[in-house]
Amino acid sequence: MRAMRILTIVIIFGGFLYIALFLLRSSINLEGAQTMWISSRPLSSIVTTSIVLSDGPLYYIVANLWGSLFGFSVSSLRVLSLIFYGLTLLTLYSLARMTSNKAVSFITVLLFALSPLVVLYSSAIGMHMMMVFVVTLTHRYFLEMVRTNAKLGKVGYILSLTAGLYTHYLFGLVALSQIVYLGFKAFADYRSGRMNTRKTGGELVQAQISGKRDAQGLWRYLFVYQTILVLLSPLLILAYRLGGFPFPLIADASYPEFMQILSSFFVGFPRSIPDAFLVSFWPLLGILVFFVFASGRRLEMSQIGYFLLVTVFPLAVAFGLSFMFPLFSLRYLIFIAPSFFILLAMSLFRGSVSLSFSLTPLVLLVMFVFLAIQVQVRADPVDAGYSGVASFVAERALISDVIAVSPPVAVFPVEFYYSGPSDVVTIPNWNYANPDSVPRYREIHLEEQLSILDNEYQYLYLITTDSPAYTATVRSVLERRYETIGSRHFSPDITLTVFRFQYDGSKTVEL
Repeated sequence: MRAMRILTIVIIFGGFLYIALFLLRSSINLEGAQTMWISSRPLSSIVTTSIVLSDGPLYYIVANLWGSLFGFSVSSLRVLSLIFYGLTLLTLYSLARMTSNKAVSFITVLLFALSPLVVLYSSAIGMHMMMVFVVTLTHRYFLEMVRTNAKLGKVGYILSLTAGLYTHYLFGLVALSQIVYLGFKAFADYRSGRMNTRKTGGELVQAQISGKRDAQGLWRYLFVYQTILVLLSPLLILAYRLGGFPFPLIADASYPEFMQILSSFFVGFPRSIPDAFLVSFWPLLGILVFFVFASGRRLEMSQIGYFLLVTVFPLAVAFGLSFMFPLFSLRYLIFIAPSFFILLAMSLFRGSVSLSFSLTPLVLLVMFVFLAIQVQVRADPVDAGYSGVASFVAERALISDVIAVSPPVAVFPVEFYYSGPSDVVTIPNWNYANPDSVPRYREIHLEEQLSILDNEYQYLYLITTDSPAYTATVRSVLERRYETIGSRHFSPDITLTVFRFQYDGSKTVEL
């Protein structure tokens, strides 16, 4: 046990060092720039802006207060994510310790600290680590309520679940999973009571007392969720007045993406779908360990069932709904990480001692290898190349030129890094200073927009990201109408293409 503690401390310290020396200095990505832009706005507009852009306002308010104290720099807001990462490690250990033993607790923290995905998001600008921290608190207080028949943990659960729902509306999947768990538990208790109806004397009195306690617990749970609904009502009313929570532009889900979300906790961001298939069986095998070796050492079965439910149920619901609404994205489902790693650690310790000591180092080694690979090849979306393309354009574009960004949401990192004289627009045109829903692509609107631009500017610098909903059609229309000067790739997802609106013999553009 002492060796495990030392190993845990070394890995966590190494993770913090890696984040400080490498990730905190990497280029900001699209989401990070958008987060900085929203967080730096006045508090009065943060709430409406965040709802329009498909998020909740709480993280942006926290980031705004943090930025007011320490500055709205890239490093400052990444340190905020790092703080949430450290708080999550402490809370995760407390949660695992409450539901299992010391060995499982240390392994849970080790798995979490070695996850390439967690390490990556621990330095990213965004709500990810705040969601993970809040959901860990929610699990802890919920299980405390379950253990005490809702006598304890109510205040902590109400505050943590409300904070999660104010961070992102998909946090509601956590609440739904917990309500389903309470339903299963109540049904199991009911069946257990029906099987023991023949009681006499003291046993009958004890059963009546137990039934009374269950009724009191039901009223406590109703009070808890009614309170949460009341606290959530201002956000729901405002969202309704703004037209509801719009769905982000995400492609439809598929089975490979479902498996890739599970495997990403082990390997980070795979470089191809075949890579995701090759490694996607690791988490499934880890979850199945406890089924195969259920006759081994005993942990609380109800806790394993709970963590299995709150891990799989949100994924399944989001996957099913994604065929009607765009919901299935890793950045929105990162909150399953704590329950996933606790479930995996419990699974590893369900078998015999020799089996546990064989499998656990193997799983940790695999995760460490993939973390090292991620460090080596930097196959992650943090260094997205926006600083490079913005600097390149700033050195070449003149005041007589225009910079167009497509899809529109990619304007945030470009605006963050660009400091040249040219105007910056989006295709399709989007007034992001007073945000409304991001406009859908319509070719007739693009033709009208281009007719205005080609009368005012000489060259168009088109910055596109990998978004099939926009970029392919936008490029084809521009190539059909104007002369293409050339193009240059700044990352696998970012391309700069220059088009000539008007001929000017005094100027040449070199790419």
